[in-house]
Amino acid sequence: MDSADVAAVLDGLCFPAYRWEVIAQAELFGTDSVTRRRLHRLPARLYADCDDVAATVRAADAAADRRRLAHRHAPFSGPAKGFGVVHGRRREGG
Repeated sequence: MDSADVAAVLDGLCFPAYRWEVIAQAELFGTDSVTRRRLHRLPARLYADCDDVAATVRAADAAADRRRLAHRHAPFSGPAKGFGVVHGRRREGG
């Protein structure tokens, strides 16, 4: 999301603005569900201008992408080898 997109969505919003004001203005604009979800990930704070909102959205997107990739490539951490459940009882052995 670049600053021009944010500026179009937030046209008419007076800055500095709080997160809830950014989201409310975007709702009035009629943003799509993807943009709405991205704005809802914004931290609750005061935003200086459209560039500040755009930079924060990009940072939140990058953090979400890193979490997704880390989760996808995380090593399996299942039960220890040789332990399992057989007919409701624990079984030991290898």
